[in-house]
Amino acid sequence: PQRYRADWLESYVSRLLGRDLRELSRLSDPRRLRSLLAGLAAAQGSETVVARLGGAVNLSASTTTSYMEFLRALHLVERLPPWTPNLLKREVGRSKYLLTDSALAMRLTRTSPDTLKDLVRGGALGGLLEAFVAAELMRQSTWCEERFTISHYRSPDGREIDLILEMDGRLHAFEIKRAASPERKIIRTFSLLKKSGREIGPGAVICMAERPFPVDASTFLLPVNLL
Repeated sequence: PQRYRADWLESYVSRLLGRDLRELSRLSDPRRLRSLLAGLAAAQGSETVVARLGGAVNLSASTTTSYMEFLRALHLVERLPPWTPNLLKREVGRSKYLLTDSALAMRLTRTSPDTLKDLVRGGALGGLLEAFVAAELMRQSTWCEERFTISHYRSPDGREIDLILEMDGRLHAFEIKRAASPERKIIRTFSLLKKSGREIGPGAVICMAERPFPVDASTFLLPVNLL
């Protein structure tokens, strides 16, 4: 039942940020750590600006970075790095930090399933869905027979690709959309990968479709539940 789920999640967070915080780290403020975690949950799917995130809970950028690394050590948060076309260049752009448990993200932001279904109030669904898909793929990358890495991309002019998988020497672009039938024009950003000079493999739009459907010869609509 929803009430019991909420109680379980609250107890889970309290134990991690209370007992485990004291045992594993010298970080001393569970309330600020929880506020930071809630801030990350509210910004799912967006690039993370560390100074702005920490400033909202009165933390310096350096302390915020330490707190976020601790949350990663607890496996509550994962980092999605920015992709760069040139492997010899240093990483450019901002990372995205996401909660690995979507139920926990919803609890921290006081978001209910009914809210996500609401056409007016359901704006958080897009970010939560993107984080859910990214987290699932990160999990699968630990056991999949084909090794792959995951990143995201934002071009200098602001165009984005939600996820880029590098597998078997090829790049695969993915967009994540809450619609059941996303507009085909959203795959135009996939052409950004051609500038890398790398081999481009099939891409997909992961969405609320009921069944897989080809968009063109190399791009598909894929239902989220295939994950």
